[in-house]
Amino acid sequence: DQGLGHYVLSVADVDAALAFYTKALGFQLADVIDWTIGDGLSVTLYFLYCNGRHHSFAFAKLPGSKRLRH
Repeated sequence: DQGLGHYVLSVADVDAALAFYTKALGFQLADVIDWTIGDGLSVTLYFLYCNGRHHSFAFAKLPGSKRLRH
């Protein structure tokens, strides 16, 4: 199974992003993980899928500019 593995997207509003990807596009929520990166920086990552893989992409509200991260 070749193809896009996954990507991480920085979003401004996680509730709006979750509603858009699940309700409008039909993705399913696979996991929600709270991750402490260091120096007191914590993020909540939302992992979603649309195929047989555990996740196709993740998003989080990350500090800095809103862009593709990973």
